[in-house]
Amino acid sequence: MKNPVWELNIRPMFRALDRRGMLWRLDLWKYEDVRKLAAKIVNRAAKDMPPLDRGGPWPKEWVDLFRRWMTATPPFARLDLATGKYTAVRDAAQRDHVKVTATVVRPSPESQIWFEEDPESSVPFTYVLYLAKATDPPQDIPDEIDDDIVIPESVTAIAMRAAGGIERVPIT
Repeated sequence: MKNPVWELNIRPMFRALDRRGMLWRLDLWKYEDVRKLAAKIVNRAAKDMPPLDRGGPWPKEWVDLFRRWMTATPPFARLDLATGKYTAVRDAAQRDHVKVTATVVRPSPESQIWFEEDPESSVPFTYVLYLAKATDPPQDIPDEIDDDIVIPESVTAIAMRAAGGIERVPIT
């Protein structure tokens, strides 16, 4: 059984409704906030949180998943960030479509790399390049990850968050 990670398994359990209701104490979409109060969160989620008028407590499977995240090796796991070289090219026919490409080196055949909108950024058109390392033998494999993203023509650049930090990528 794979160990749960924040980005794929834990953060998605917190709805916008849950986040708004708890912002007075912590931000349920921020890793560090949840990690610091994980024991309190899981104890309340197992009993009476969220309240019935907000969807009711988590199912036992969610509570168990959260506990596994807390006690796994390593505990409180997160995805790694990959590194890449990026291009963003606007489609000549459909001007609101941009092909974003990350040229990467996959660390093994079963490792996965992808990018998506950065849930930790409040800046529009910021993406993150995730790496889920597999346990198969290391083998550097050059690869390209791309996606066609709808981006208004008025936007001239995107931002990519990766292992090396945040990089501004002009749209050509």
